[in-house]
Amino acid sequence: MTDVPLVIDSKDELLALHRMLLHAKFLPNDLDEFRGSPLIAAIERRLAQSLSTLNERWTLGLVDDAPHVVEAVEARIRRADDWWASATFEDRRQFVTDLVAPFDISERLLMALVSR
Repeated sequence: MTDVPLVIDSKDELLALHRMLLHAKFLPNDLDEFRGSPLIAAIERRLAQSLSTLNERWTLGLVDDAPHVVEAVEARIRRADDWWASATFEDRRQFVTDLVAPFDISERLLMALVSR
């Protein structure tokens, strides 16, 4: 794959992009196609890594500590009912991991969500 350069001129621009993606993903809206996308998850992880590089104290922590995000994840799983019912354990696990990105998730919560 060819690298595509993207220039972000400041920490503020980086943070604004990060916030916009989190809002699009976890606040009520009609953007389900972005939730659980491995491409969006990869971008979010790189944004979070860049922000933590700029400020070592910056961290998102565990999704377990963000009840509104957990609720959004549960709602998205419910809307994926047809796919979810036929998905393999590994597909469900990857979907949830991508869905919560850039947050980390405890194994306990991951298993609880995947087992639904």
